[in-house]
Amino acid sequence: MAELADCLVELPVLEWPFYGGSIADVAASGLGGVTVDSVPWLAEYLLERMRVPSPGRCDLLALRLLLGLAFPEGPPPDGVSFADLSASQQEVVRLVLQAGLLRQRPIMPRGRGVQPALHGGR
Repeated sequence: MAELADCLVELPVLEWPFYGGSIADVAASGLGGVTVDSVPWLAEYLLERMRVPSPGRCDLLALRLLLGLAFPEGPPPDGVSFADLSASQQEVVRLVLQAGLLRQRPIMPRGRGVQPALHGGR
């Protein structure tokens, strides 16, 4: 699981023959059903990896997974203060703000999904 999660925060593998060269897209698909109950250490693992900035790396897929793990019910309702969040939720919010993850450009430098030619033109 750790190696699969690493694919979300590594630079693109240009020779990867699927998903426009983005192994991160494949990893995100594989990790899509993971919950904090099924893999309790994954959120902290992603936090640790994402704390170290890397030029050219887009953390959007890892951020989506991390937010899903930290906020499994979706965004907190209006009126919830920072102090009302759990310690792990607060840490995720801090990381997002301190690392400027929501301001990264380009937003999606990796593959943008399945290429039609890979599936017989369909």
